[in-house]
Amino acid sequence: MGELSVWHWLIVGAVAMMMFGANRLPDIARSVGRSMRIFQAEMRGIQNDGGTQVVDGAAGGTPAAPADAGPVAAGPAGGGAGTDGAAREGGPRRPGAQ
Repeated sequence: MGELSVWHWLIVGAVAMMMFGANRLPDIARSVGRSMRIFQAEMRGIQNDGGTQVVDGAAGGTPAAPADAGPVAAGPAGGGAGTDGAAREGGPRRPGAQ
């Protein structure tokens, strides 16, 4: 039951040909093959690097900081929806703010 015979593959091929057309199948196969080669190359690169990313120009293999590790600006204390710091301090209001 778990094994696919030649007939199963012929049926799968016929269904794929009906769905995508004979002209698009070589393009799809080429694209899938290219994607697999890129994926394998990236996996080999990660395994060779030990799984760490290196910042360009950094010496000694310093790991790169995560993209979301930057400082986060805190909003004004006690600020509610529809207001900003300038509106509470007497500055110009945003359009539509109450």
